[in-house]
Amino acid sequence: KVNKTKPKSTTVDVSNTKQVSNLEKEYVTKMKKGKNLVIDSDKIKEQFSDYDPKNPTTVHEKSSELSKIYYENALKDPSYKKVVLTAWGGGSGKSEILVSGIPQDSWTLVFDWTGKNFKKIVSQYDKAKKAWKDAEIKAVYIDYNKAKQFNAKRDRTVAEDILADTHKGYRKTLLQIAKERPDINISLVKNFWVKDKNWKAISRTIDRESLVSFLEAHQELE
Repeated sequence: KVNKTKPKSTTVDVSNTKQVSNLEKEYVTKMKKGKNLVIDSDKIKEQFSDYDPKNPTTVHEKSSELSKIYYENALKDPSYKKVVLTAWGGGSGKSEILVSGIPQDSWTLVFDWTGKNFKKIVSQYDKAKKAWKDAEIKAVYIDYNKAKQFNAKRDRTVAEDILADTHKGYRKTLLQIAKERPDINISLVKNFWVKDKNWKAISRTIDRESLVSFLEAHQELE
């Protein structure tokens, strides 16, 4: 069995501190909304001249490294008082109902990713707390069938196997966090999306026992 090496971008050298610094300044200038900053690996991918939206794997590894660098540098900025780590599956309406709902004058640092990896999201949460930030995880739940409908209407669709992987991954991770890390604040947004793109969301902080029960009941995709 032959192991195929995934192609990697050659336009960015993450060990080149000057290049990374310039890219970071460019990103912050473009992405800072009011007093908030959103670290979004999908937007970081657009900084690569060889980025192809239809085949993002080329820049995936390096864009992930850049997102961590941008995040850790932003944590050093005392202006940011709060950190929000997102958890979601593709086509969940995360941008429309979660990120856009954060007041732009709240000095919030948002690390926008799927949150499907337990060790990674917990590590980023702990880093935020060590930097004396008020931190929480904001998750978006949507019925998987509705997520598929929305994904099909997007300009940049996600392959269904990847879509399913993100939905299974973040649900599993959230359940593990809810059970093992009672110190981590989790708020859950339930998104009820209908065909005319009328977003309806219920956002509430529920007690941990109810959250665990909900997540246990929704580990399998609809």
